[in-house]
Amino acid sequence: MVFQLKPTQFNNFKGKVAKALGRPRRWNDAQRFAVPSYTTTERDALDAVNGMILDNTTTNKLQAYENGAWANII
Repeated sequence: MVFQLKPTQFNNFKGKVAKALGRPRRWNDAQRFAVPSYTTTERDALDAVNGMILDNTTTNKLQAYENGAWANII
């Protein structure tokens, strides 16, 4: 199921999530999303599941696990 939000709905959604989590309502550049980093050897030792995302430091690529294999996404 895919939900599409209009910009005003998205801003309202962010506010509700922030309020529920007890965090400030305003999201800014100081709040970042960090992707875990692994070498190819470390990555291959993981028990990966579809949807996992990582930064491969051996190839300098952002990768995702899908359909049983790692794929470059950038």
